[in-house]
Amino acid sequence: GDTSLLDGNDATSARLDGVRFLVTLPRLDGSGFTRGAFADTHGRDAGARAYSPTNDFHFSRDLPGFEQANAYFHLDRAQTRIQSLGFTNVNNRRQEAVVNAQNQDNSFYSDGSKSLNFGRGGVDDAEDGDIVLHEYGHSIQYNQVPSWGGGDEDSMGEGFGDYLAASF
Repeated sequence: GDTSLLDGNDATSARLDGVRFLVTLPRLDGSGFTRGAFADTHGRDAGARAYSPTNDFHFSRDLPGFEQANAYFHLDRAQTRIQSLGFTNVNNRRQEAVVNAQNQDNSFYSDGSKSLNFGRGGVDDAEDGDIVLHEYGHSIQYNQVPSWGGGDEDSMGEGFGDYLAASF
């Protein structure tokens, strides 16, 4: 609710660093990238992929890997929760997520490439767990109903994405 916070071109600050906390990125595949059983996050350009030979992804928000680690965490956590409820066939796959996919403040799920694409206008969308989970909601719906979309279904899809994000 603090509207005085600004992106500042991905600048970190003592205020923002003070509210960050360390999390584990489970189920990484050992490649040194933010890639695992349920998520594969990377930047738009070749070589724009966070790498750690020890699988320790400690980034402040001024470093490009921050968005990748954040998106990975939220996608993995959501799929793990879905499976813990007994739904083992709901989008049970490695979800590709492209952070900083475009400079506009827009994020979307592409049913063609089956990827999540996060914008970087304003505050980078992949830095916001609510946006990551909202877009993942669209992926879930297309996984369950491949012809999803159009008319009232679009409104239902936006509502489901919001519900998924709010439920976390």
